[in-house]
Amino acid sequence: MSTHLEHDWLVRYARGELDQARSFSVEAHLPACGDCRAAVAGLVDTTRMARTWDAIEDAIDVPPRTFVERALVRAGVGEPTARLLAVTPALRLSWLAAIAIVLTLAVVSARARGEEGVMVFLLVAPLLPLAGVAAAYGPLVDPAFELTLAAPLGSFRLLVLRALAVVAVTALIAAGAALALPGLDWTVAAWLLPSLGLTLAGLGLATSIGPAVSSLLVAGTWVFVVLGAWQASGDPLSAFGDAGQLTSLAVGVAGLAAVLARRDNFDIRSHE
Repeated sequence: MSTHLEHDWLVRYARGELDQARSFSVEAHLPACGDCRAAVAGLVDTTRMARTWDAIEDAIDVPPRTFVERALVRAGVGEPTARLLAVTPALRLSWLAAIAIVLTLAVVSARARGEEGVMVFLLVAPLLPLAGVAAAYGPLVDPAFELTLAAPLGSFRLLVLRALAVVAVTALIAAGAALALPGLDWTVAAWLLPSLGLTLAGLGLATSIGPAVSSLLVAGTWVFVVLGAWQASGDPLSAFGDAGQLTSLAVGVAGLAAVLARRDNFDIRSHE
């Protein structure tokens, strides 16, 4: 091009006030005209340019919100906390789908095998929140573990937030599955206290040996106790009676006491 753009066009273009058709003409002309480029460079609002560039960087660099994160934000959870919770492995849709499949199989077993099948459901259901908590935090299971250490939250608070979220979601799924058990009697709720007791016991042990190992130990002990009670009494549901419920409550209280007494150990172990 042998001509230059009108100065008024350049001023309005720099301010973002030029209409689309003329803006296209300006942008087609500038690459071939050094004088016009130099002229428009002196007219650009650097603050506006920096703001626009920041918006572009955010759109490119900041990952989009996941379904879980959007749901948490709508529920009133702050955006930073929602993002930390959303990267929890035990809150991924694949994990939740696996839980739903396991519970579905347990319900099918309960309907097909009577009390023995119900025992299978009651054996499995309390283990799922425990497994979710084990998969919620720690260098072995959390790909964002190093990033969470740099978050403005203590390890204990982060673990509690994630544990509460995992237990709430898992318990909701398990409660829905329990309603499909045959008979709709006391067994529908017989897994609740054991679930709470196992989860708190796992967290209590995690103050000493880490969440993954503590959860494995608690789960193994639970399976041993349930199967042992069945063999000793001949009743598949003997571990879920009054004595079993009270024991679960006592174990949960002991686990909670251990967590509160040794909460600082989570921060220490996170940096080992």
